[in-house]
Amino acid sequence: MADSAFLIVSCGRRKSEMICCAKDMYNSSRFQGLKSFAEVNHLHWGIFSAKYALLCPEEIIEPYDVNLNLCTEEQRMKLRDLFEKQLTVFPKTLEFIIIADAMYSEFIAPLLQKNGFSLSAPFLNKNDLEVEEYIKKAKYTNHVLRFYNKLRYLVEATGGVRRIRDCTGKQYWPKKGVYFILDNNECTLLGKGFPRVVRVGTHAVSKGSKSTLWNRLKTHKGSNNGEGNHRGSIFRLHVGNSLIERNNLSISSWGHGQTASKETRQSEGPLERMVSDYIGELGVVVLDRDWKSVV
Repeated sequence: MADSAFLIVSCGRRKSEMICCAKDMYNSSRFQGLKSFAEVNHLHWGIFSAKYALLCPEEIIEPYDVNLNLCTEEQRMKLRDLFEKQLTVFPKTLEFIIIADAMYSEFIAPLLQKNGFSLSAPFLNKNDLEVEEYIKKAKYTNHVLRFYNKLRYLVEATGGVRRIRDCTGKQYWPKKGVYFILDNNECTLLGKGFPRVVRVGTHAVSKGSKSTLWNRLKTHKGSNNGEGNHRGSIFRLHVGNSLIERNNLSISSWGHGQTASKETRQSEGPLERMVSDYIGELGVVVLDRDWKSVV
């Protein structure tokens, strides 16, 4: 997660009976999972409470019995006012990430938007089971964080992400290496500060290989006029399959056979151009096979 992100988790119904730090007040397995997720990954985080609004994890609080779902409109109004007052101490450049059930997400998200903050609320329209499943997997998120931090360093060292549409063979490309393709329109649950990796590929890394990494990327990209060959690129094949499903298209020949007739290729042409349009807007960053240097 980017340094400019702040994680908000919801409190829990099961509480300690003693005065203690907010992070130790809630005993549910869900809250403990979120707490571990935040602490293991060294995240800036806070707890949203139906009584106290946004709590610092180290803040000392008394036990209480307030349920957001049972609050009156007057209580909700006071809670909104308190939360908005608390938000005034945060810079507008901060991104908030809400990991909470739908009830809390629906309460918090509009207030953050109203006050001009960007946010990610992945469980806004999800059920409790989906939240629980994410928390179970959260212990692995530190590996994802490490990967994106390394990738961010690579991007900085290579002068930024290149848009595939703008890439040409005249640019410098390593002959062999690893490429990462990123989508600015997608983000991980870790935030919007960095585009999501949608494909990782290696090319010509084996001894004696004569092909080049640029030729592989060119096959994914297609020609400048939008034409392409999904039979030569598994990435184009998968993108096309997704577009067929999303747009309810009917192209029975897509993905069948290693070769195709001229008539078949012509019938697939509109979809190939759609694939090229999508891939053209993606970004790419490349790591040379010589691991001692990045390009």
